[in-house]
Amino acid sequence: MFNAKYIRWGRDNMYIFPPAGNIHCEIAVRLCDIPPISAGFIKILSDGTIQCYGESISLGLKAEPEDSEIAKRILKGDEI
Repeated sequence: MFNAKYIRWGRDNMYIFPPAGNIHCEIAVRLCDIPPISAGFIKILSDGTIQCYGESISLGLKAEPEDSEIAKRILKGDEI
C-alpha cells in the first residue's frame, strides 16, 4: 500500500510528500505564502482506489471530500 502526506492550496494545487520525517506545517511554510485549505494523508488501496483522509494536527486542517479526486488526477498524471 502507498502512503503519503499532502497539503492543498487553492482549487487544484496539491503537494504530495513522503510521511517519514516530514511535518505538514514545516513543508507548508517552505512551499507557499498562501495559507493551505486542506491537509492530511493519502493511501492507495490494493484495488487502486486513491483516498485522502485524516487531518494535519500541525496545520489544524482536515482532508476535504474533493481532495481524493485531485490526488487521483495528480498521481495518475492527468491534467488538472
